[in-house]
Amino acid sequence: MCHVSTGKQVLQMNTLCGCGCSCPVVALPIDDEIRRLEEHKKILQEQIEIINKKITGLKTVNES
Repeated sequence: MCHVSTGKQVLQMNTLCGCGCSCPVVALPIDDEIRRLEEHKKILQEQIEIINKKITGLKTVNES
């Protein structure tokens, strides 16, 4: 089932329907969109740190 948000709305073209159904695009409140993007940013930063550690390890092995 799709979730319909209330409150301040952002432009519909800036949002995606993440409910996995064929519902129309539902705009999220701005605060929710900011929080969702910050959480996603944190996850991506953690993935970049892991990748950087792997690259450093491979470079160390390659230099040996």
